[in-house]
Amino acid sequence: MHRRSFLRLAAMCGTATLAGCFSDEPDDAAGALTPAGTGSSETTDRTGGADDGSLVEPVESLWNAYNEEDIDGMQAAVHPNSSARPTEDGVHFEGEVTINSTTVLERGDESATVEAYLIYETDVDRSERTDTYELRRHEGRWVIWSQSVRGGDDADGPVPPLIAFEFEYDTAATDGSDTGVLTVTHSAGDSVDSARLSIGGSGIVAVDGVDTDVTTPDTNWGDATGAEDVSAGTSITVGVRSDCQVSVIWESEDGAESSVLAAYDGPDA
Repeated sequence: MHRRSFLRLAAMCGTATLAGCFSDEPDDAAGALTPAGTGSSETTDRTGGADDGSLVEPVESLWNAYNEEDIDGMQAAVHPNSSARPTEDGVHFEGEVTINSTTVLERGDESATVEAYLIYETDVDRSERTDTYELRRHEGRWVIWSQSVRGGDDADGPVPPLIAFEFEYDTAATDGSDTGVLTVTHSAGDSVDSARLSIGGSGIVAVDGVDTDVTTPDTNWGDATGAEDVSAGTSITVGVRSDCQVSVIWESEDGAESSVLAAYDGPDA
């Protein structure tokens, strides 16, 4: 049995962004931090005056601590009274995050705004995102108060939901040695209309020995399960080969936007 868990923040215009990164509020709206991604971060470019180093330091510290799987270090970079303060249960480590550049947008005596251009890479994809952080002073130093996300140019367009999905592959559930049942479970995040989600990819098949919700690619979640909403705890079963590559895909109501929210590679993929 193989388990993989992904928490992805989906950006606009069909671009999948940082897996499980911070913010429950998309499109330049301040939100709570909700981590995900591991690796190394570094600042390669800065804009501003001589004090900019201390202003970008909380952002660098946050990601460096995240990349080191250091929850205490992450919390130290965020104001203790902020709703954006990360928690141990809310952090999912995966992938590699690089801070490509930082820019100080505004600076005052007690607050400042810093923009960071982030690159997130895993073994299956690469995505980019621009975050804006509001900073405040706490005990004589700058810390993060809130974060907002800009994943695309069209700030008024439909925004994909923020959802964590868990994948569980069970080869013992089928009669074939090269097939299995993949259970996809909404483990945390937004609730979404089931009609907006589908299961796509390759290696999706009808398997012997068990009936699954999904037996063919591009199957709508709602049609397959009869559920109206997909929320925490909701699952769907998919018949797969061991070399499958399966994605959970969100599509806007008008069909103009789509985004891969999560992806799974089978053990032989």
